[in-house]
Amino acid sequence: MIKAANGYLTPSDTTAAPLPTANCSVQQGTLEQANFNVVEEMTQMIDTLRTYESYQKVLLSFDQIDSQLTNKLANPQ
Repeated sequence: MIKAANGYLTPSDTTAAPLPTANCSVQQGTLEQANFNVVEEMTQMIDTLRTYESYQKVLLSFDQIDSQLTNKLANPQ
């Protein structure tokens, strides 16, 4: 397929014939449903965010410990 004007696509081989369809139906007045569950996705997103925040706190703690250790080694008393 090749991009055409106004967001349309055209076949790259203009001599190719379209393939026939099998077991196809068009239902008028119906809506297509999403292929995911909104509640499940939100729950997973919240879980991922909390995991990220906990890792961020651990890294911050390691950074503070490293800074304290560096200060103690630099100024032995």
